[in-house]
Amino acid sequence: MKKELLLINPDIVSKDMENERYLFNPVTGCIQVINEMGKFIYMNCNGRFSKNEIIEMVVKNYTGASQEKIRKQVNGFLEKMIRMDLIQSSSK
Repeated sequence: MKKELLLINPDIVSKDMENERYLFNPVTGCIQVINEMGKFIYMNCNGRFSKNEIIEMVVKNYTGASQEKIRKQVNGFLEKMIRMDLIQSSSK
């Protein structure tokens, strides 16, 4: 079974400003602003990890909410980033 790895769309232009990162997809015109947790997730979309692996990394590194709530939120964030074509999946 092939593993779906996540990676940043190479067309994306990003800029850090204070505690946020601005992501711009010049092809679609989509703009997304992400916070520190979003940056952690985004930077791990490097072609080495699957969605589930990234979710588990966040669960291990962040507290303050139940593991189930974190999993749901991170999954939703990743799905939105994929829909906006800010990150892509690649089979390995």
